[in-house]
Amino acid sequence: MSDLTCLNASQREAVTFGEGPLLLLAGPGSGKTFTITQRILYLIRERRITPEKLLVITFTREAALSMRQRFAQISPQEALTVNFGTFHSVFYQQNFIRKYFKRQTKKRSYPSHFEENNRL
Repeated sequence: MSDLTCLNASQREAVTFGEGPLLLLAGPGSGKTFTITQRILYLIRERRITPEKLLVITFTREAALSMRQRFAQISPQEALTVNFGTFHSVFYQQNFIRKYFKRQTKKRSYPSHFEENNRL
């Protein structure tokens, strides 16, 4: 069972938030990284979510690396398989956007040259 006593009321609410994505907005030094790493641990241990299914997105590479390192300190084994990244690395390098548009062009019956001429 996760120890939630180290969290304040707002952090506890974020960590134990129900199903679906969670957007955490807070100022500098307010404990965002700590809260997110605790949420990841909570999802894995309490909600039985497999680490491979978790996607943690930040704005900067430095923040993504810091988040991964801090999570690895509290859960080294699971940290290997949780997906950490920036918006850019996740959506562009992993081809999510390209694959999305490819599916959309097929669904809407756009001409085949539409996809070829509009690559990112």
